[in-house]
Amino acid sequence: MIAIRPVRLPDDEAQLLALGRIFTTDRVYRIARTAHSFTLDEVSVRPPLRKEFPLADELGENRAWEHGFVAEEAGAIVGFAAFTHRPWNRRTELWHLYVAPAVRGQGVGRALVDTVVAAAREAGARCVWLETSTVAYPAIQFYRRLGFELCGLDLSLYEPASVAPGEAALYFARAV
Repeated sequence: MIAIRPVRLPDDEAQLLALGRIFTTDRVYRIARTAHSFTLDEVSVRPPLRKEFPLADELGENRAWEHGFVAEEAGAIVGFAAFTHRPWNRRTELWHLYVAPAVRGQGVGRALVDTVVAAAREAGARCVWLETSTVAYPAIQFYRRLGFELCGLDLSLYEPASVAPGEAALYFARAV
């Protein structure tokens, strides 16, 4: 049975750093650009792309997020979501969402997102907003299934030396 509770730092740090933040995909999105528009084209990649997201710098005092929840099963953390409420535009920003590979597809991610949406609603937010990458194909499919819609992109957000060729930021939002 999965239980959701507020994150407790620094107590949860070791388990959060051990949480699976890796994904592998054989599909990504490439951005096709014209003078006045963009489209996302789904393309196959061989060999499959493997990516790990860093987290250590995001657990200290200078972290970008303010609130977090963990999903636990039998005392072990199997999921993590971190977010911040932005009162000026009534938006909740989802900064991190990770689910251990062994429990992916079992509703842990959905439970964490539902908890963040409930917190956003309670805070008076109008939407939950997030940034992900064009190479995070599995995450994009997950977010779309949960009602998130593409609302923007940024071709210059990432440092080119630290990302896959053609990788760009995509933004999604879901009304609360």
